[in-house]
Amino acid sequence: MNNTTDLLQTMAREWGAGHGRPAESYLDGQTLSPSEVLDVVYQEYVLRRATGERPGAEEFIGRFPEYREALVRQFELESALSTSMSLRDAQTLAQVEPSTVALNTRAHLATFPTGPIASARTSFAMNSAAAVAASSGASGTRSSNASPL
Repeated sequence: MNNTTDLLQTMAREWGAGHGRPAESYLDGQTLSPSEVLDVVYQEYVLRRATGERPGAEEFIGRFPEYREALVRQFELESALSTSMSLRDAQTLAQVEPSTVALNTRAHLATFPTGPIASARTSFAMNSAAAVAASSGASGTRSSNASPL
């Protein structure tokens, strides 16, 4: 498995089936760029939150100290986005196609400064949209009463 997208999809499947593992086990034996490593690390965080856990940023910074700066920025971004998202936005997010959410989220994230975690932010947007759709039972089709983001 040398495609990061495949790796992230495997993680999502395993976590969704209740067999999630720490990011380190998915990274073992992989040759990934720093950005791809951050994708995997942040994917664990997102998937754990989707299962009801509330992992803290400190845990991930402690486990991946070499990525401290990038992780701090990622968690700050996540906090800012989750603070600004209303319940209505969350409900709308669950009703639209993941690809639509990813495109709209990419446009929103484009307003943030770029840096070494830019691709992690994009992957987070795509994977979060898919996780929300999967956890809400969305069929992948847009609901007629869903408003655009």
